[in-house]
Amino acid sequence: MGWREGKKGSQSTLHPNGRSHADAHVASLLCDGGAIQHQQRDGVAIADEWLFANVVPAIRTRFQHDNRLCRALGLARLWGMCHQDVADLLSETDVARIKASFGEFYGDVEGNPVSKVKLTVVRVGARVEIMPAVNNNQESQQPQQQLAMQSNDNRQMLACLQRIEENQQEQFQLIRNAQVEDRRWMEQQVQLLLNNQRRFGGTTEGTFARNQPRRRQLAADHTTELQRQQAQQQQQRRTAQAALPMRARDVAPNAQLAKNVRSLFELWREHNFGIGGNKPARQFTAAERNQSTNIKMMHSRRLCVWRVQVHLLNAGLAIEAANQRIIDTYQTDKPAAIIMCIKRDQKNQAYRFVGSQRFHPRLLINQPT
Repeated sequence: MGWREGKKGSQSTLHPNGRSHADAHVASLLCDGGAIQHQQRDGVAIADEWLFANVVPAIRTRFQHDNRLCRALGLARLWGMCHQDVADLLSETDVARIKASFGEFYGDVEGNPVSKVKLTVVRVGARVEIMPAVNNNQESQQPQQQLAMQSNDNRQMLACLQRIEENQQEQFQLIRNAQVEDRRWMEQQVQLLLNNQRRFGGTTEGTFARNQPRRRQLAADHTTELQRQQAQQQQQRRTAQAALPMRARDVAPNAQLAKNVRSLFELWREHNFGIGGNKPARQFTAAERNQSTNIKMMHSRRLCVWRVQVHLLNAGLAIEAANQRIIDTYQTDKPAAIIMCIKRDQKNQAYRFVGSQRFHPRLLINQPT
């Protein structure tokens, strides 16, 4: 069995893990008689089209785009057809057909038109090289002296390639070491610039200043003075906060009421959820309700509407139905007008109290008579 050499080489197609030489050497040992390559004899030019059509038509049909594989297998099969011992094992019909076709295209050729060339697997640095082996018993017309010279030239070439490979590896290692040193130096310089920037007030000019003891002392004094001033300002803010009345300190910043409320639904949203990030009105503390005269009056006026809405919701109505009942009772949907009507109801002695507020009779639901 022969072992075919690829144009790309074994190291890129069969051995991606870097063990190309070992794998190629083992593959050559698995071949019966060693790795070989079939070549057409000198003076015989065998066309690929004839090989594909007459010697390996089935293989060509299966591998239509791999000319190299089909030619290698075609030459191997043609060698077997023209070798007496191998031809006896093959189909007589195929042997006769191929020999007749070969004679028709190429005429009578003495001997086998295909020769075997043994291959040897060697390693050059990190690469694998596959080349013809020097065999003293190989049929050749060259003198023994020429074969010895060729073998010597091959060895010298391999040694030269190996030295070049080692030189390149050393140069690459030196370049990588220099890059590491440069990167370390750059990191030190950048760190020095950052340290100077922090020491000398955070300015660009300070980053390039010489790191003298006097300047370091001035920078330390500046930092100490800045920290002292910041601590003094914080103490003053804490003192001013402590001097505020308890009521002002208990008021949340978002405890505010919307100034323009245009519908009863917005009033309900303000009471339960707050408008625009404000705190819900139902969660106001006493200090937040009385934080200013304006807030106190607005909360008091809107509270009468919120009580009516809560009463209707507790009676089983949805907020939309409750608001519509209020609008139908007072014949308006303006919050300011509804507040005035509810305030007027508080003066009507005929209206009943529900809790702390008088209710219009049309707003009383599920109340005992």
